Amino acid sequence: MIRVENLEKNFGKRKILDKISLQVDLGDIYGIIGYNGVGKTTLLKTMAGIYKSDKGKVTLDDKEIYENAYCKSKCFVMTEEVSFFPQSCLDDMSKFYRGYYKNFDLEIYGNLKKAFMIDGKQKNRSFSKGMLRKAGLIIAFSVGADYIFLDEAFDGLDYLMRKWVADMIRSYVKKRKAAIIIASHNLNELENLAGKIALLDEGRFSYNGEVKNIKEKYGLSLEKFFEKERKIGEVDWNEIF
Repeated sequence: MIRVENLEKNFGKRKILDKISLQVDLGDIYGIIGYNGVGKTTLLKTMAGIYKSDKGKVTLDDKEIYENAYCKSKCFVMTEEVSFFPQSCLDDMSKFYRGYYKNFDLEIYGNLKKAFMIDGKQKNRSFSKGMLRKAGLIIAFSVGADYIFLDEAFDGLDYLMRKWVADMIRSYVKKRKAAIIIASHNLNELENLAGKIALLDEGRFSYNGEVKNIKEKYGLSLEKFFEKERKIGEVDWNEIF
């Protein structure tokens, strides 16, 4: 279980996260939504122990996660811009991650390469955006982490591939008893995938709970709920154009 309690994070004088609290249990598919620059990536990286919180705390199984090798070995973060060495290939990256993740599963790695039709010997610098996203997902689901953080997991993928990746996530969580935390703008995918959702707005959660409660309580789709909760003014485009 990852528990976030009254988390605050600043960059310089700008407060990015303000008194954030949530709990992620094994078996959860948890969606974090919000517009650009609101702090979704910062939240993921702080939850995974990459960033240190300024106030509050983040624990994994009641252990402080920051600078804790045991906790970090149970987490994997796939950032929006997948960071692979451009001069290397996917097979090289798998060796790199095998050195850190003792539960790295070579069989799953091989199966995912075939499923995604990615050549493990091809240089990373030659990958398109979509291919790089697939390569990142291959590594993410091969390391054997209990908690996988995905930043814009569906970005650069076509409709059929997004559906395919969503099915993969469901299967991984079910069979491995793991948890997936997804920051995404793709509300349609998250509505049908995540069991829980948190709407991050101006550094705080305006909603944090089960997706089904949005429909039951408000009678809205996730997209309509996001539009309702997002704090931006209405614009009459006829006055502009």
